[in-house]
Amino acid sequence: MANAIIYCRVSTKEQVEEGHSLETQERICREYAERKEFKLLREPFVEEGESAKTTARPVLQDLLRYCTKNYKNIDAIIVYKIDRLSRNTDDYGQLRLLFDKLNIRIVSTSENFSKDPVGRFIENTLANVSELDNAIRAERCVNGSIELINKGMRNGRPPVGLRKIGTGKDRLIVKVEPQANLIFRAFELLDTQSYSEMEVYRKVIDEGLMHYSGKPIAFVYFDKMIRNPIYKGFLTDFGQNIESKLIEKVVSPELFDRVQGFLDGKKKKMPKYLKNNPDFPMRGMIRCERCGEKLSGSFNKGNGGLFPNYSKRCKCEFKDKIFGRDQIHARFAEYLTDFEYDENLINALVVAIKKNWHKRNEYIIQKRESISKEISDLDDKKQKIGDKILANPEQEEFWNDQLNRTINEQKTLRSELDTIVDPEESSDQVVKFAMQYLKQLSSNWSNQKNLEIKQRFQNFFFPEGITVFQDGRFGTSVLPLCMRIKSLYATQNYTLVDLMHFHLNRCSIG
Repeated sequence: MANAIIYCRVSTKEQVEEGHSLETQERICREYAERKEFKLLREPFVEEGESAKTTARPVLQDLLRYCTKNYKNIDAIIVYKIDRLSRNTDDYGQLRLLFDKLNIRIVSTSENFSKDPVGRFIENTLANVSELDNAIRAERCVNGSIELINKGMRNGRPPVGLRKIGTGKDRLIVKVEPQANLIFRAFELLDTQSYSEMEVYRKVIDEGLMHYSGKPIAFVYFDKMIRNPIYKGFLTDFGQNIESKLIEKVVSPELFDRVQGFLDGKKKKMPKYLKNNPDFPMRGMIRCERCGEKLSGSFNKGNGGLFPNYSKRCKCEFKDKIFGRDQIHARFAEYLTDFEYDENLINALVVAIKKNWHKRNEYIIQKRESISKEISDLDDKKQKIGDKILANPEQEEFWNDQLNRTINEQKTLRSELDTIVDPEESSDQVVKFAMQYLKQLSSNWSNQKNLEIKQRFQNFFFPEGITVFQDGRFGTSVLPLCMRIKSLYATQNYTLVDLMHFHLNRCSIG
């Protein structure tokens, strides 16, 4: 008579939806064992309320330890369906590999498959169907939640200060006093920007804000609460952003958004003074030659009206120096012409970029091959560790630890492999556009009307800003790679042939 053990598993959701109760599974497995004349070595391994998405389940781990220690006396593991062991094909494959090493069969009471090639095919197909079924369940759950959100409702219990009333299509989310009023007070206090988040938290807790359970709310939970858009009547789960008419607002959207700005470290907008003023795009970029302080920009009153100027507000001997805005802009446009590319340099750099692109692709291919080989070597290592477990059961704990380390190392390598982008062909059109842009820096800056793009232009080409001297000249200590190449070409008299063989990686790229 063959020996066997039974494994049963159910999640709460499966038990409710499909009737796969633990009692039903155990009864069917016991009847199967009796019918097939299996001797049960012990009471069944019973896993309750655990998902089969992972093998990190307490009772399953107990089963694996028991099988490793007693494999000589075990002929089969009886399950109701193979998805009781796992709904993930990779995990199921690892479990089957281990049980094969231990010479233990997996027997399903409701699925008939043998150990011949056809039986293996059927077993693998059943495992894939289980994983597909699990993925479809998850997708249906997400789609159902998204559909509910689009109707203005959400699953689960609302946060403190709100509760659901009604059923079905008549459900609403309404305020609960006095908690909702205390949450509103928290937002009002934060909006003054006179209190820190911790100070506001302590105030409303002292005034009676508490959890549903009647216990005080932890600060971490409070921080999540005041960032939850449901208080302004919005649902944002699963990437949605829906204003719901079924939710009673605790705070107005305007108050909520102002508070989020304060919590994220932003300050109130100052309507009388625009930090990013389209009339002064170089404000904050140009600096004093002596002390390095940034120049401000403003309109100054004078005879005949207002005049735009950049001025110093520093404390050095050059303080209160004023530069006319139009003069500064004209000189800056002229300064940019020093960095513009000529046709010979453009042609040479196009060749250099293509060469470097090709080398980049070669490196990517080599890196992918290297990691793939490491993953393959670890497969061999897992095979050898499995042999060690069989040969040395007294060292089972040590070799199981080695096996887990190897599996984790393999997962890390697979994750690294996924992050490596595929080799790509360079885009001649993009390179040509970039080169033409560098050929006309001055006019591109002068003609750009979008303030944000203009300032990004300035920050890219002059990351440390520009020093303005008393006579109106400009200077800078840091330039991007594209401008450093231009400087090398101009100062070292590189010939066209030199630059045709120029390697971009000779210059550090920040």
